[in-house]
Amino acid sequence: MRRLYGLLMALLLSAPAFAVGTAVVPKEQSQMAKVDPAIAGMSVEAFLQLTPQKYEELTGRTMSIEQIQTLKATQQSLRAEMKAQPKIDKAVYIILSLLFLGWLAIGILSDWEGNDWLINLLLTMLCWLPGVIHALFVMKKYYK
Repeated sequence: MRRLYGLLMALLLSAPAFAVGTAVVPKEQSQMAKVDPAIAGMSVEAFLQLTPQKYEELTGRTMSIEQIQTLKATQQSLRAEMKAQPKIDKAVYIILSLLFLGWLAIGILSDWEGNDWLINLLLTMLCWLPGVIHALFVMKKYYK
């Protein structure tokens, strides 16, 4: 029993290492370069906070209407992509669901919205196997 608890604690402590970060990847850099090549090296968070006024402060140039529209559209698409990305790795999700913590993995991925995590918690308390099956079934919603 101590080994199981030790394994569980090691998994929980190492889970943040498997989390997906929000580093700038080449695809996001190319989207940001559509607005202006000078801001392609920005972090995603800084780019999402960028306004035409902040752009003018950074570069000393004003944005045209076309650039403003491109900026807003690119920011909107990046927000949608970031929201769609799972917050934990698929392997960590499966391990959590096998260790009686499928409800925790579902809650993290859904930002604790909806009832899937609560249903999984009840199924896990009822008996371990229904909770695991439900967690693996719900996994299809987040990992395509």
